[in-house]
Amino acid sequence: MISTNETASDFQLVQSFISSCRFDNRLISLGSDAVLTNKAEVSVSKQFFNEDKTIRFGYVRIVVSGNLAVEGQKEARCDYEIAVEGQFSNPATISEEQFNQQLWINGSSVLYGIVRAKMEVLSSTIFNDGKITLPLINMIELVKKQSEKVKA
Repeated sequence: MISTNETASDFQLVQSFISSCRFDNRLISLGSDAVLTNKAEVSVSKQFFNEDKTIRFGYVRIVVSGNLAVEGQKEARCDYEIAVEGQFSNPATISEEQFNQQLWINGSSVLYGIVRAKMEVLSSTIFNDGKITLPLINMIELVKKQSEKVKA
């Protein structure tokens, strides 16, 4: 095994928190007939520095929403939306452009992982059987498509 100290990143998660969470549930248990739809949107704040300008900071917010529904049964569904925010840091020696790229890709990837974990835990307390497991996504493609949509 390789020591993680040898490959540690200067890009750090300072803090994260759920800023909003909503479930509108009309399901008791999950079966194989439940179909998941899922959407995500990422936003990144302006960067700022600590007092002595040695550390660069930025916030990332990811909102994930969708539903779990049973086809042909309009009322049998669970709609959800969860927003997670995180503050990230890096030494001020990194360029604004590099840090911005890290916020969009690395920051949103970290937060989506947190959303996935929280969604499994929270949804498992809602249903008698089952939980919502969000799919893994290619964050580079998501951010690219979101950027193209904004430009259009």
